[in-house]
Formats: sequence, C-alpha cells, structure tokens
Amino acid sequence: MSWKRIPQMYNKMVSFTSLNVGNTSAVAFAGLSGQNPGVITIANAVFGSNPPISDDVLAMAFQVDKKIGNYLQSQF
Repeated sequence: MSWKRIPQMYNKMVSFTSLNVGNTSAVAFAGLSGQNPGVITIANAVFGSNPPISDDVLAMAFQVDKKIGNYLQSQF
C-alpha cells in the first residue's frame, strides 16, 4: 500500500510543542476538531468523567499504581 502526500494550505499556522521532562517514556493523546478548532484533550474525559472510571481500569490501562490514578482524578 502506498500513501500519497498532499500538501495543504491553512490561513493560520498552528504549531504544537511538547517536552518530556522525565527520565521515562511518555505518551500523549490529542485530537483536532474541525467543528471547534483547537486541541481536544482526552485527560478531561478520562480523569474528569462522571461517574468516574474505576481505579482498577485506570491502573491497568495506564500501567500505574491505583494511588496515581486517584491523584490524577482528584486534579479534575
């Protein structure tokens, strides 16, 4: 399967920069919306959901301790 690159022109330039300040690998999820331009963060949906997502599910999905999942949920 081959992919063809198609240059696209935009009225305004959008630039995103991120920096991992830790000593381990990091993953970021983001999406762009054509209906409401800007970044849609998944963190608000995952950690700020109502009702909250189970601690066990967060710990397994993000491979962290349950305490870290609780801490992250408390920030939202």
